[in-house]
Amino acid sequence: MTDFFARFADMPMQASKDMFGREDYAERWAGLQGEARDEAIVQTYAECLREAGGFSHVGTCVVLHPLKDRRHFHLVYATRSLIGLQVFRIVEAKAMMVQDETRAEAKKRLRAEQTGQGELFEAKALDRPYIKELRERYTERARVDAIKQLSSTPETKYDTLLAQALSHPMTTEQEVKRWIAAWRADGVVKIDGLLAGKRVPELGAGHVVRIIGRLA
Repeated sequence: MTDFFARFADMPMQASKDMFGREDYAERWAGLQGEARDEAIVQTYAECLREAGGFSHVGTCVVLHPLKDRRHFHLVYATRSLIGLQVFRIVEAKAMMVQDETRAEAKKRLRAEQTGQGELFEAKALDRPYIKELRERYTERARVDAIKQLSSTPETKYDTLLAQALSHPMTTEQEVKRWIAAWRADGVVKIDGLLAGKRVPELGAGHVVRIIGRLA
């Protein structure tokens, strides 16, 4: 319940300490405001959950307010299997498509109630693409993190790179493969262990992404 919890996150309540499992939880978002603060709160909870449960991977998914362009809830998924995180992102992508359509229809109904007039165009045609903006923001962060990982560790297992990328909301394995395919086409990365005729690495195949040029 992100929208509700964010209003009380800085209050020294025992319930909050129990939720995060640590005393210094509020330091993680000190000085932040707006969406940056909300994201830090959710990320802190995800990290605490991973530590407390000994999970290998934790991913979050946003549930938006039905009528306003802001995040209302977050689903947090913890697993010890990278395949589990991979499937979580596939399901998230499908859910986001449905969420986008239902929010657009809800906004259309609200406009009709407020104005007393119908609309000639489809709901999505008049709705600001907030989900699209969020997806671009999250996937760009994931791409930048992947570049940092490869720059610091020039030979990185594909599974490691994928796990890091999928920790970001709205980021799928298809998106990660698209980056790698583009980098490979530009001659800046090489994939060790890739079979003849294949263009991108696969999960669990032992592939290694090796940087051989300048990533951007």
